[in-house]
Amino acid sequence: MQHTNNTTLPAYTEVNGITYQLVGDVYLPLIAVEDKPRKPLGYWGRQRRNYLMREQSGTYAELLLTGTISDYLEEIEEAAERRSEELIAYMKKEMGITEEMKAQLPMKWAATMNGIAQAVREIVCDELIFC
Repeated sequence: MQHTNNTTLPAYTEVNGITYQLVGDVYLPLIAVEDKPRKPLGYWGRQRRNYLMREQSGTYAELLLTGTISDYLEEIEEAAERRSEELIAYMKKEMGITEEMKAQLPMKWAATMNGIAQAVREIVCDELIFC
């Protein structure tokens, strides 16, 4: 597209409701995102963000451009943390892991808890992160 005038004129499209501004030969969207305090992203939120960036770039771009990515990742983080805690409590009960075992057989307790933690990571990833 040839543009002979060096001024930047805003252009509006009715199709998607976004205002664009011509910068050089390219129209860039004028997007404003709320600047509210955020807590740092945890393990689950980072995993989901990385998955979206790698495997679902369209969804990631939509969340980013609409300014909802932070809220979305916080929801995933909270849901994954709740699910993780539920699974750990359930598995500990099913396997008979107690504080007594921790005191009497610390190596066995640690090995069992590590196994539970790994199983929980895989389950939560399958259910909430990589879907």
